[in-house]
Amino acid sequence: MDALKKLQTIEEAFGAAVGVVLAEQLAPLMKQWLLISGSPAVFSVILVTISILFVRFLTGSLFERSKTVRKILLGKDYIEGTWFDIMWEKGKVKEIGVSSLEYADFQIKYSGEDYDLAVTQRLPFMAEMAQLKKDGLLMYKYTARRSDTDRVGIPGYGELQFHSGRSGMPTRYTGEYFLLNENTKCSFEGFKLDEKKDRELLELLDSGETRKEALRKLKEKYS
Repeated sequence: MDALKKLQTIEEAFGAAVGVVLAEQLAPLMKQWLLISGSPAVFSVILVTISILFVRFLTGSLFERSKTVRKILLGKDYIEGTWFDIMWEKGKVKEIGVSSLEYADFQIKYSGEDYDLAVTQRLPFMAEMAQLKKDGLLMYKYTARRSDTDRVGIPGYGELQFHSGRSGMPTRYTGEYFLLNENTKCSFEGFKLDEKKDRELLELLDSGETRKEALRKLKEKYS
């Protein structure tokens, strides 16, 4: 079970527990107020259901709004952030890039942009599906395109394995991706950028005018 599904299961279990406790506390009153046979039992079921939905809504709201909450709840499965990627093909560095991993509606969103080594050609991609396994393996299906053509997006499939740092949370990953229509296979390695230590580089990446400079600095740092 991946981390997000596990979190949803915990939500349901906690909500059910809250509902059962409330039902037990209100049982004497329900017997007095609800004279129809079986009504207290029906009320208990309704109360448990409402509790599950309320806990799910409360946890979901906190999860979506707070990065700190996401870190606490996901622990070693917290992968959110900006990553610098280096791609190889046949043992030679082919491209560099920047990718983003984030959470939305309890789903992992994975996207990014790859560049040629001269940082003149942009190749954006976005995953339509991304699933994180319990062993830290992310499997994803994506569509990529080239900035210098009007060609329809190229479908592909990839897998990447997260590697934990000192904190227990992933700071690096390695993997491979495949362009289905071109029968192309590339290996890659990604490094997570630290929000504090790499603040200057992250700010440079945010602007189109300074992104090339940031990518060159990152290539020097990690190559």
